[in-house]
Amino acid sequence: MASLGRGVMGYCFDYRGRLACDGCGIAGGVRKRKCAYKVAYPGYSIAYCSPPALCSPCYKKYGGLRGIHGDACRDGAAASQAEIAADEARSAVGDLRLRSALRQGDKVLLKFDGDIAVLVDDYEYGKVRWFLDLEDYEAA
Repeated sequence: MASLGRGVMGYCFDYRGRLACDGCGIAGGVRKRKCAYKVAYPGYSIAYCSPPALCSPCYKKYGGLRGIHGDACRDGAAASQAEIAADEARSAVGDLRLRSALRQGDKVLLKFDGDIAVLVDDYEYGKVRWFLDLEDYEAA
């Protein structure tokens, strides 16, 4: 899909507001081709990647659904799903998920699930990624 030339700016439209093809640039008769691979989060799921906008000839040229959203999407979705499962397992054993971080001078205020907040030194902030095990943190 990288060969389609789609950047980070999103979709292109012509002066009449019609969606333009990411492959050839024509407008009209273009559809967003959704990814077949989903990533399931607790309570909802989303497509693994954003859909390219392709006309019918370009869709065929790039191999259809499996050509556009092939092995890279399948492998990426599987890796993302494994990461989510690991996060959920940590959450299930009581580790608290980091929700926000706010810099206050040379300190960082970390807010976790359950309205728990911890003020840490700036250099310690890099050690706390997504979860906090309160017993380990208090022992340090």
